[in-house]
Amino acid sequence: MKYLNKSSSNESLISHQKEQPILENHIFIRGRRFLNIEGSNYPFPDDTIEINRLKLEYCISKYAWQENIFYSPLENELANGGLQVLDVGCGCGCFLLDLAQEYKKATFIGVDIANMISKEKRPSNVGFIQCNVLEGLPFPDNTFDFVFQSNMIAAFTERQWPLIIDEIVRVTKPGGWIELEEKYYPFEECGPTTLELRTEVFEFTRSKGLNLAMAPNIHKFLESHDKLSKNICTGVTNMDLGRNTLGELAFKSFKEMHFAMRIPFLERFSDIEFEEYFNIIHQECEINQTNIKMFKYFVQKNIE
Repeated sequence: MKYLNKSSSNESLISHQKEQPILENHIFIRGRRFLNIEGSNYPFPDDTIEINRLKLEYCISKYAWQENIFYSPLENELANGGLQVLDVGCGCGCFLLDLAQEYKKATFIGVDIANMISKEKRPSNVGFIQCNVLEGLPFPDNTFDFVFQSNMIAAFTERQWPLIIDEIVRVTKPGGWIELEEKYYPFEECGPTTLELRTEVFEFTRSKGLNLAMAPNIHKFLESHDKLSKNICTGVTNMDLGRNTLGELAFKSFKEMHFAMRIPFLERFSDIEFEEYFNIIHQECEINQTNIKMFKYFVQKNIE
């Protein structure tokens, strides 16, 4: 495993960025661009349409958490400057860019298997490295004061999760903070068509070794790690589907997510049939008050 040269300077972290040709390691399916990298389980595209969905998803999550971008107690330290922050699986970089604007004296680094952050739009305190985190994070031990990761439940298998957490802990400084945020997809209050969709999605993701119901179990991975505090803070909130303005936006993202996933069950539908199918699901979500739970964990690495 190759790591970056050890350095505490902001310039050193930000300058190590990989730029790859846009068609390298990609395939096109139904006009959408997908990663085609060995070992990657990620079922979503990495094109402009998906970037817009991820931006919407970030805004919804931020609102659901009452505008709290993060919960780890680092506001003062970030404002004072000098902290180094890592976003694992940063996607289009909403979290990084949001914090970078507010905390201009801190350094923010994103890593992801797909390059969705425009280099021209990155402020000077934001860097990006394109890499497969399953092959290890490309940083020395004890590099970051704060490591954040969200919405990776469909990217890692159950067996890979402990390895990912080991890597996150490794690159976090003693006394630093780790924060994980994931959605719990097996919503229970749902109608028959919604239940059918949920069953098909779970069968599809299970065939890839993924578990969309494991968000509550992440706590045990953190609790069993010998380098983390046993005082693990947990937050839970709900995201409505199809009710009120936020619920409508959440359902829009929910629908687009399923349209993008290459699930055999949904691929048989024409565009019209797909719309009709999700209109039924929308009605069921309103009637049954369906929602998706969101879990957040934040914990401090032990001081050695």
